[in-house]
Amino acid sequence: MSEGKLERMREIARYTLDLMKSEPFVGSLTEEDAFKVLAVIKCNSFGLWNRGCRYVACVLTYIGSFFNHSCFPNVSRFTHGEDHISFRALVPIKAGSEVCISYFDVSGTKEERLQTSLEFYYFGCECVRCKTDDGTEEELYRKIIAEMVCKCGGCLVPVGDGNPGSLYAVRQCGRCWSHKRKNSRKFEDLLAQLYENQ
Repeated sequence: MSEGKLERMREIARYTLDLMKSEPFVGSLTEEDAFKVLAVIKCNSFGLWNRGCRYVACVLTYIGSFFNHSCFPNVSRFTHGEDHISFRALVPIKAGSEVCISYFDVSGTKEERLQTSLEFYYFGCECVRCKTDDGTEEELYRKIIAEMVCKCGGCLVPVGDGNPGSLYAVRQCGRCWSHKRKNSRKFEDLLAQLYENQ
């Protein structure tokens, strides 16, 4: 993290402590304690948006804090109304596989994703997608990601249309809540190609 960003977070910690100094629970909380709390919130929180795609809250969840990042996520946050989130599978998850979300937009190049992970989350991504040097496989990932992302930037979570075998036919955006009808066969074929190569 740059010195400028660190200093900005420390300023926010000082300001927050100053605002809350009369609260009994603040007690012996130090500036360093407040800084650590802000860092936890920054790295483990989820944004909550309303139907108009307006940011309304920062949410911390116990389960959500366990997810690691992947540039090929198999789970996404899903918003229910303005006060509830859940996590849903985006693709079939094999037993024993790590369950991962994306911390940021993963549609960019490997270099762009690495820069984002370093600048905003303080780690260099080493997920299975970032480890590949195979251009064909990266193109396959990009096609699958394009099928999983709504035009608002949210993830399209499979909700199905009630017919057996059509889980990927209808997907709902976890951010703007819109429903999209997608070609489920195309998506399933792309996934099959990817899993075949691994």
